[in-house]
Amino acid sequence: MRVNAAFNRLLGSCGTVVEKVVFSATQILVSVRLRSRRLRCPCGHVGRASYDRSQRSWRHLDLGRFKVVVRAQVRRVDCRGCGRVRTEQVPWARPGARHTRDFEDTAAWLVRRMSKAAVATLLRTSWNTVDALVRRLVAAHLDLPATADRLRQLARIGVDEIAYRKGRKFLTIVTDHDTGHVVWIREGRTQTALIAFLDTLGAAGRQRIHAISTSTSGATPPPSPTSTPS
Repeated sequence: MRVNAAFNRLLGSCGTVVEKVVFSATQILVSVRLRSRRLRCPCGHVGRASYDRSQRSWRHLDLGRFKVVVRAQVRRVDCRGCGRVRTEQVPWARPGARHTRDFEDTAAWLVRRMSKAAVATLLRTSWNTVDALVRRLVAAHLDLPATADRLRQLARIGVDEIAYRKGRKFLTIVTDHDTGHVVWIREGRTQTALIAFLDTLGAAGRQRIHAISTSTSGATPPPSPTSTPS
């Protein structure tokens, strides 16, 4: 199998052609291009007229001891859909990213199981890169309408706290006992955090809650779900 074809399979990006693969002492540079001449804006609008083009690079998952970098010429489109000049959507990376989808997804999976410092060491990148990547992914995947729906359906909830930054800071977490989903998080572990959650629910939402379990260690108990926070 040719090297270009092998890397085309490794990248696994539909509509992408690997044109050249260059090996150096520490890095593999994979030059790719899109098959289609049509431009797809991140907003979803598809057109043909490009605004300009430039060469960009994305860090991919390592291959053994080699760092893998994907490089391509990408176009910008003056999009009629969103009314902005934006870089076309590419299948191997998310809009605005400097890492491939595989790299980002792997980092996000690892962060759930180990510290960001450990993830940065494993992926041979910086802590700040991992932190920014995870924050952006959370924001991109945060489904606000679905979150609002989950809050409207709450009836039995659990309130817990977790420590982070070596136990110096805490988060208050609210879980829906009926689904097991985390529906709300706020920094702190005081009654103020619980009041903020109940205030988010509104009067109708507080009336629907009929059971609260808590393992928080704060000095004051959670306020009644049927009361109106002051």
